[in-house]
Amino acid sequence: MAKLRGFLFILSFFLLFLGCDSKSSQSREDVVKADIKLTTDRTLGSAQKIGWKSFYVQQYKRNGENYTGEQIFHYQDDSGLKAPYLIRTFENGLLIKEAAFRKNGKEIGPTEYEYRDAKVVKVTSYFANGHKESEVIHPSLANDNLGIIKEWHENGQLKFQVRIDDNNEYSGQMTLKDEEGNIVKQAGY
Repeated sequence: MAKLRGFLFILSFFLLFLGCDSKSSQSREDVVKADIKLTTDRTLGSAQKIGWKSFYVQQYKRNGENYTGEQIFHYQDDSGLKAPYLIRTFENGLLIKEAAFRKNGKEIGPTEYEYRDAKVVKVTSYFANGHKESEVIHPSLANDNLGIIKEWHENGQLKFQVRIDDNNEYSGQMTLKDEEGNIVKQAGY
């Protein structure tokens, strides 16, 4: 019985070694590195929230000062080749725009941020085809003090929208639609 346990231990170790070796070469191809190191406060309560969406947008700094410029994250493989993964644009420490990319270089779609007094009040994301993917508007921008969260299908058809108040509570009715505009589900808040 002791010999069997010893054999199983050696076999397990060998399989683990082989698994780690093959995983390390795979994971090295998936390395993402930034060209500029920026920091942000990600402590509890530092995220700005609109509805269920949280944004860490305000605290990006470089050498203790607010950063203005681009930060580019690259995919990097074993051969040293780089492809863009994420390009972020900052103005005076505020994230203004992000553009994400697939490994083949195709853009997934940009996201734009708007502010009022360093508080994010509108976030709009787009599909690669230019259609809106989502839009979140803070209640402070609305005449009736109710914000809005909208999402679209890639073909441009509205998927749903829901109103939110200052406490990020949903208000009114949400209607979920399919890609053809047919109502799939409705819920009241």
